[in-house]
Amino acid sequence: MDKQELEKVERDILTDANSSLAASIEYLNGMLRYFDIDTRKFHGLATEWMAKVAEGGFKDGPEYTEWQIYERALIRALFAEIEGTTAAMRQIVLWAHERGEYTLSDIEHATLSEKHRYNTCKDNFTVAFKHFTLLFDSRYAVNKNSQEWNTFLRSIKVRDGLMHPKSPLGFQVSGDMAKDINETLHWFNQTYSDLIKSIPNARVSYI
Repeated sequence: MDKQELEKVERDILTDANSSLAASIEYLNGMLRYFDIDTRKFHGLATEWMAKVAEGGFKDGPEYTEWQIYERALIRALFAEIEGTTAAMRQIVLWAHERGEYTLSDIEHATLSEKHRYNTCKDNFTVAFKHFTLLFDSRYAVNKNSQEWNTFLRSIKVRDGLMHPKSPLGFQVSGDMAKDINETLHWFNQTYSDLIKSIPNARVSYI
């Protein structure tokens, strides 16, 4: 397909996704499938190469370099999945508002749509889960007093440092950082699954 054909396909997908809540959920299903493929692939490779490096005492060399490449790829893939999923959740809420199925104040609408400023990853995660649960009458709430939440916040800093390195060392992933990323991956999967299980008759894929 050329660029114009791809743009038409994208417009058609978004138009269909905006047609009803059920169609929006199918859109979220598709987004999750795409994201999860990359995350699982790089998680497997990063885990495999980290084990090899650990056997050698985490010494610098070809295996260490290979592990770093896959670990950085995993971090990018994981946060693409987290931010892409929460972006889709926010969009579903906005579409429901446009159809008159959910009410948002002007401030809430601006925050969800990032009309005036871009939100942080943490802020987008929070507002996405807040309004998505309200839209579906779910009582689910993320436990922000948990160790897992704090690990997630540390992982955001790892991701930010990787995307905006200020020195060569900022591009390196330590063993502790890799551990946080691994725990965040499993926590996010469980958190999202728990959210969906809390929604009666939800037609959304589990991660």
